[in-house]
Amino acid sequence: MGEWAAGRDFLKNHTFGMRNKMSAVMHLIANRSLFREPGNLWHEITVSYNKRNDIIHRGENATEDDANKALTVARRIVVVMNAIPVQAPAVL
Repeated sequence: MGEWAAGRDFLKNHTFGMRNKMSAVMHLIANRSLFREPGNLWHEITVSYNKRNDIIHRGENATEDDANKALTVARRIVVVMNAIPVQAPAVL
């Protein structure tokens, strides 16, 4: 098995959470990581993600404050993603 195949299999492992997969791939591709972003972003993502799971899987309710916090975190993620340069496809 080659290096890339082994890496792909590692990322597909069910014990390696989606947030970690997204951050690891982002770091590999764009040299940027949500985990390393300033302002405690990773902690805020974790809190928001846990609240989402509580609502979806345990039927808990969200307050307006919970919703506003989730939107703030999502906006911060979009800012990070928009700051990653994307190379235009080659014109044939």
